[in-house]
Order: sequence, then C-alpha cells, then structure tokens
Amino acid sequence: MTLNYLRQAKAIWDELLKDIDTTSVEDLAKSIRDAQFSDFEKRCGGMSSGKMIMGCSAAAYYYDEMDGLGKNGKKAITLRDAIQKSSCSMEVKSSARCAFEQVL
Repeated sequence: MTLNYLRQAKAIWDELLKDIDTTSVEDLAKSIRDAQFSDFEKRCGGMSSGKMIMGCSAAAYYYDEMDGLGKNGKKAITLRDAIQKSSCSMEVKSSARCAFEQVL
C-alpha cells in the first residue's frame, strides 16, 4: 500500500461524503457500492488492495488523532451503516467492520 493510494482514497471519500448530512443511508450505500469498482479498485492498487483500502480508509476518514471522532461521530456511524447496507463485496464490509471497531 502506498501513500498515493491513501491520498486517492481520501479524494474519493471527499467526493462521496461531501453531502453526508443531507444524504440518506440508502442513497449513500448505492454511491459507495458504485465507487468500489469505478474508483477504489481502479485508483487504489487493483481489486484486492482497493477493497482493503476502501474499508480501512472509511473508518479513518473522520478520525482525528487528537480528538478521535469528536463532532464527527454521527457521520462516522452513518458511513459505517451505509457500507454495511451496500452491496459492496464482503472484503470491503469486513475490512470496514474491523476498522470501525477500532474507532467507534
């Protein structure tokens, strides 16, 4: 995993989550599912790496080293729920579940 892949993942999440406060979990789940194939797997090292990076970077997206999730806790839970409701691969869901357990 390279730093470039993590930068790519952040850029993808930036776009996907820009309207998280006004997007339903169901709509977010659909967008996340589409992004697995069209963005993460293409821009983050291929199918295997892309799935792992997608799940792990989701949990890290709202996390701050000094403040934890702080004021972003609700957004992180929305993101976690959307990933689990999506039709993403089991690898994405599993890596996200493990990563979210560390931050929530």
